[in-house]
Amino acid sequence: LEAIRAYKLRTSVLHFDTTSVSVYGDYSMSCSTDPEDPNSSPHMTYGFSKDHRPDLKQLLYGLTVTDDGFVPLLGRFTDGNRSDSKENHFNLTRVAQTMPNPSKVLVVADSELFSGANLQNAMDHGLNVLTLLPKTVGIWGATFGLLKKQLISAPILREVVDIIEDEDEAVETVTDNWRGLSTEVRYQCTDEEKERHEIDLRALVVYSTSLERVKIKSRKKLYDREKKSLAILDKRFVKKRFHCQSDAQAAAEEALKNGKQLFISSIKIVKREELKKRKQRG
Repeated sequence: LEAIRAYKLRTSVLHFDTTSVSVYGDYSMSCSTDPEDPNSSPHMTYGFSKDHRPDLKQLLYGLTVTDDGFVPLLGRFTDGNRSDSKENHFNLTRVAQTMPNPSKVLVVADSELFSGANLQNAMDHGLNVLTLLPKTVGIWGATFGLLKKQLISAPILREVVDIIEDEDEAVETVTDNWRGLSTEVRYQCTDEEKERHEIDLRALVVYSTSLERVKIKSRKKLYDREKKSLAILDKRFVKKRFHCQSDAQAAAEEALKNGKQLFISSIKIVKREELKKRKQRG
């Protein structure tokens, strides 16, 4: 709070995220408490490990920081098996209770914030939220499909020019732009009492040239990785013999069942008849 006062930092936009923290040891004295209680002790137990160590017990750590200066405002450790969605719900309530005017606060979080309960909680407290719409949500396909068709001719939202100057000469100018469209969406959800609710949202689809450059690099890595794995499969199968066509077909389909994102794989089975030499007459 002193840092916010001294540097006059904005608290109108807050960012929230969670991560898991692995611990070593048995922690047999750790027991489950009510995670909805702000004063509860965090339970060290097994859960979804974000650092890919499911063999270790863990805690869930959530932190809210200011957009201006990234100063931590709210944070806590809680049970290692607690879901990110429920911790987002808890955090929204804490933000509303902490900030003097919740209606002037925007909470930014990842797709774990998106749920009917969390959106309703934000509305009840007068909070504004900005999050990612998960592909698993029904309205994603219709909304994205509608806006994507119009995105090519959409107006530029923002343009930034970065000029990097060397001691001797100026480097080539890089221009990034963002194109986007938004539309009103009505999201239907069901609460714990099985009652249906309708929540009005605004969905935004944005095309970013800077993000496209990042994706091109990612696709290049994926391309090289997939090409290498297919070459290994080809080398393994090209000289392999099977007793019948169905065996060969099943083996090939099993090898390619996970599919490839950038390559289209096809199966070709070659039939050859060979004269087998007998060890003796007859």
